[in-house]
Amino acid sequence: MTTPQQTKDLDKLDLMPEQESVWIEVIHQIDQAYAELVKTQVELEESNLELRKANDFLDNIQRDMSDLLIVTSAEGRVIKVNQFFERIAHLDPKSLLGQSLEACFAPQEQKKLRQLMTNGRIPCQDLEMDLLVDQELLRLSVNSSPRFDNDGAYAGLVLIGRPIGELQRAYKELEQAHQELMQTQEQLIHAEKMASLGRLVAGVAHEMNNPFSFLFSNLFILQDYLGQIGQYIGRLEQEQSPAQLDAARKDLHIVKILADINPLVEGSMEGAVRLQDIIAGLKQFSSTQTRQSIEFDLCKAVRTALGWIKGKVAPQVIDQMPESLLVQAPAGEISQVIVNLLQNAMDAMAENPTPQLELTAGTKGNRAWVCFKDWGSGITPQNLDKIWEPFFTTKPIGEGTGLGLSVSFGIIEKLGGTLKAANHAEGAQFTFTLPLKPRHE
Repeated sequence: MTTPQQTKDLDKLDLMPEQESVWIEVIHQIDQAYAELVKTQVELEESNLELRKANDFLDNIQRDMSDLLIVTSAEGRVIKVNQFFERIAHLDPKSLLGQSLEACFAPQEQKKLRQLMTNGRIPCQDLEMDLLVDQELLRLSVNSSPRFDNDGAYAGLVLIGRPIGELQRAYKELEQAHQELMQTQEQLIHAEKMASLGRLVAGVAHEMNNPFSFLFSNLFILQDYLGQIGQYIGRLEQEQSPAQLDAARKDLHIVKILADINPLVEGSMEGAVRLQDIIAGLKQFSSTQTRQSIEFDLCKAVRTALGWIKGKVAPQVIDQMPESLLVQAPAGEISQVIVNLLQNAMDAMAENPTPQLELTAGTKGNRAWVCFKDWGSGITPQNLDKIWEPFFTTKPIGEGTGLGLSVSFGIIEKLGGTLKAANHAEGAQFTFTLPLKPRHE
């Protein structure tokens, strides 16, 4: 579009109509070219601004890097170092520009540097090299990567190094933190185990009371029998007549005593073995030492733990587990998981007037599984993901540590199994799986 001044200038010219249209077109083209020039200038200024921002950003990164940075040309000449290099090498970066990469390192590293340059297109990691700093050697762990230009041609190397001492210090701190974490975890597991053991005391006392009572009763009877046998032996020593001895056998019930002794001893032995099993189970459950995997009956472990659990409720137990289910795992740790799940089920059914507990188990593929289904209060949807967190509990203060499910989850996961929770129509259910014993073992 022509300006008013341009229109006046055209009016002063005595031009033919054809010539006038040509001039108007020329002026129009000049206007368009000028507009494009202005637009290009604006875009160039914007691009320059973005470029300056990008350069500033890269400079800030290089300045704040906690690692040494060296950039070389394709010929192995230094074209860039960062401020960290300047701080640890005590050199002016400008004095290194254009120098060979070998000028940055100790003389004995020439062979490694030549290999880097020869194999420059191959990345290299954790190469230990010495930097010469004030006539002393500083050991570095160096990573080398190739860089390429816009056309894909090899343009040089990018070397990043970190002092070995700093790495070793970081590894040492990490290892110490890991050890402290493992120790804390072990203490938490033991604390939860002791809390679970405390909840079992009443149930275990009841379990031990039966064989103890049986043993004491049998021992008192055997003590009486021993006295009667002693009297009969005394009469034998007096060399009484056969008629007198026959009367003594009847009076002292010697025949009955001889018939009862074996059953009494066998029953006492059975009670003693039962006590031994209970004590061994308690020792295994409360031990802080790591137990090796052994083959044991998972269903028997559930039934044994169920006999130990004595809560506020006595649910109807629907036992649909098989007679036995052998697995290979640390029996003490699995017993702890079972007790935790059973105790939680009992607590959840405390307010139910008709509590039920369904136990199922089996195998699927190469895994064994056990499911505990209670007729209790269930788990609220917002808590389904929280119940595995340490110290999370919905129980009143003093009635739960909030570690049972978290510790159980960790034990099962460590053994390569799974522990899952879900709701059903009448309550909640927990299912854990364990790998079966490999066939080649």
